[in-house]
Amino acid sequence: MSDHRIFAEQIFGSLKTELGTRNTLEVLSAFLADTKAKIDACTASSMDRQLVGREAHSIKSSAGTFVVLTLSKIARDLEKDAPGMNPSEIEDSILALHAAFDVASCLAHMALTNLILEIIPKGDGDGRSS
Repeated sequence: MSDHRIFAEQIFGSLKTELGTRNTLEVLSAFLADTKAKIDACTASSMDRQLVGREAHSIKSSAGTFVVLTLSKIARDLEKDAPGMNPSEIEDSILALHAAFDVASCLAHMALTNLILEIIPKGDGDGRSS
């Protein structure tokens, strides 16, 4: 099953039921911003294996919570392997994190758009809300 299908079916259904649309929007937005910041920190400090390991651990956990399996797996592998990786391997793993996050981010932004559309007042077709 693809990340997109899992992401949409398992996460949004559950989150919207438990949190409501507005809170789901907030939680997903926070996940995206936080994960991007952590990946950026890894990129900026790729030779700091401890930092990379800590950030990868956090990314693994939050991506797992949102069932973004590819991102979670790459982060898990980076967390586990970073201490013994050479600089080129760390950089390649961080690039893989970026790529997986880009895919997850696109899917999440589609979901965010749908959530926003759910909370915008519906009009009567003439451009004015009712």
